[in-house]
Amino acid sequence: MPIGTVARTADDIIANGRVTRPRLGVAPAPAATAAALRAPAGGGAMVLQVERGSPADAAGILAVRRGLAGLAPGDVIVRLGDVRVRGEPTLQAALEALSPGDVEVELVRDVGLATERTMTVTVQLAAPTGQ
Repeated sequence: MPIGTVARTADDIIANGRVTRPRLGVAPAPAATAAALRAPAGGGAMVLQVERGSPADAAGILAVRRGLAGLAPGDVIVRLGDVRVRGEPTLQAALEALSPGDVEVELVRDVGLATERTMTVTVQLAAPTGQ
């Protein structure tokens, strides 16, 4: 376990009596799936699923979906707060470093399509269910 994670966990326990990690509500696509859907290598974390009713859902983040020509790519998260996201591991690390509350998420929508665009949404990160 990385020392930064241990330190944040200890700080949370001392300050709150428990570990508080925010919940975004997305499942990133594995690297092979993201590559098959035209996500740029090392260029973010493609959203494979969005949990219904989650902070990501409320902010309008889109998952991989069925299109007329097969699967359409999901949004690719390229920045979470101040952290550049290069893939699923950096997305998880960036999320662990945050507390519940508002965070700006930069994403690329419609990767590889004529309608591709970069946009920023504000997400209200929630405490995990049960906290």
